[in-house]
Amino acid sequence: MSEASRELFTPVLKEHLNDFSSSNVIFVGKVKSNDGRTLTLTDSNEDEVSITDFNGDSNITGFVEIRGVSSSDSSIEFKDITQYNSDFNLNQYEDMLKYGHKMNKDCLLP
Repeated sequence: MSEASRELFTPVLKEHLNDFSSSNVIFVGKVKSNDGRTLTLTDSNEDEVSITDFNGDSNITGFVEIRGVSSSDSSIEFKDITQYNSDFNLNQYEDMLKYGHKMNKDCLLP
């Protein structure tokens, strides 16, 4: 069991990253680029989020879930990754998160 799997993480959209600076977050997106050190993900609007300190498999592609620490520049410091299937529906996932954050606004903010 990885260290990250024992910690609590809050699922976020790119628009939430500034609200969760220095917090454990989960971000789901599609891999745009991957050089083995830095991973760049896009959301459904093609907005980019950089994953720093990745040091992972440079062959990772498609949809992924990243667990890490949100930085003030809206990047995420890597802790763990989960690969999703190619038929993952990112739009539907983001809609669910928007609804969840709206309904639980007071509970989710750090």
